Amino acid sequence: MTLTASPSVTIIVLNWNAAHFLPDCLTALLNLNYPNFKVVVVDNNSSDDSIELVHRSFPAVKLICSQSNHGFAAGNNLAVQQADTDFVVLVNPDVVVDADWLHHLVLPMQADETIGITGSKLFYPGRVLIQHAGGFITAPQALPGHYGLRETDTGQYDVQTEVDYVIGAALAIRRDVVAQIGPMDEGFFLYYEECDWCTRARQAGYRVVYVPEATAVHFESVTLAQNNVEYFKIFHTSRWRYLLKHWSIATILTETVPVETAWLATLPPVHRHGVAHAYVATVKNLSSIWKARTNENYQLATPEEEAQIRQTMFNLRQLAWQSPYLEGTTNGSVSLAQKMVVKERPFTSKLPMIGKIIARLRTIWGNIAMRQYVRSLMQQQNEFNQLLTTYFERHQAQLGQQDKRGMERIQDFTALQSQITQINEQLQAIESRLSRLANRK
Repeated sequence: MTLTASPSVTIIVLNWNAAHFLPDCLTALLNLNYPNFKVVVVDNNSSDDSIELVHRSFPAVKLICSQSNHGFAAGNNLAVQQADTDFVVLVNPDVVVDADWLHHLVLPMQADETIGITGSKLFYPGRVLIQHAGGFITAPQALPGHYGLRETDTGQYDVQTEVDYVIGAALAIRRDVVAQIGPMDEGFFLYYEECDWCTRARQAGYRVVYVPEATAVHFESVTLAQNNVEYFKIFHTSRWRYLLKHWSIATILTETVPVETAWLATLPPVHRHGVAHAYVATVKNLSSIWKARTNENYQLATPEEEAQIRQTMFNLRQLAWQSPYLEGTTNGSVSLAQKMVVKERPFTSKLPMIGKIIARLRTIWGNIAMRQYVRSLMQQQNEFNQLLTTYFERHQAQLGQQDKRGMERIQDFTALQSQITQINEQLQAIESRLSRLANRK
């Protein structure tokens, strides 16, 4: 491949209910000043008129329709595995690329065969604030970040740079790299797929590079509102899959877990609730994670380490699920009951000298005019609050027991899965020996 050639490119747009973004996205792609590319839209079982829109307004675009929404990785893989071009490019439907974007995105990989993946410089609408100038993963929790996030663009990120990862909103990869490291891991439903892909490419000896000349605007549509339990559950389930795939178990147990424990105490209840669900999902997915770790040729976890991880997830989940009322107290129910008691407040005044006299007069008037009525209401309110407190305590205890039994069942299930895997391996070994014996005869 030479610099003067225009290598073939497949551009994949994964769509899910983004019909309002598709016209601008596809129009910009079809107007690229690059001579050798094709555009494929993969529809992840949209319920809007996305499919009709592509058929009607963009007949030159190939359309692949999935019968269900299997997530970002699985959706893109439908087209990645069919691609027969030199390069594969992923584009989100809410991205509008510049005319020379593709040329700049591909050029570094033409010039340097050690570069396996390139990523774009993405702006927020208005093109003043930077959204992405390459990504990084922070230790020890594997929390991701973007260089330049929400910074005013003054050219400070205009140098091509090697980075930990680039986001899949506008990413290019060599097809021969895909052939070597495989498609995206479909165990990630959403988030961390590109982090995982970039990590696998770097571990295979390729570089991941941010290209500042490859510019686009990312409207960052929010498929999932980013301040609810479901979002946090999906995000942190993916984070822990990434951690357990790529980091040593010893590092996770000795470095990640202590920091994670302290971090949980800083989170608001909604975030903590989502993280708690993520720990449970991680335990459920451990068998799949260990298999993926094996496929990536990482050091296998020992049975003892697997047991430690399961117990760690249970312990973290218990911490994450604690009610805010329990913070800083040794007896949560006492703290809650105290917060529920309605108390009469004395009249006060900040005025110097005569303030005490005014407060005293107010108190006398209150005693005459309304104290008996107010006290009756306070008594009723306190009785109601006491009933509510009792119900809450009972409900919390029941939930705690149910959650504990649920985690125990999950642990039993994963242990059973591990035993089944070991038995299957032993049966395969026996079959192999029997086959060899039969061949000798």
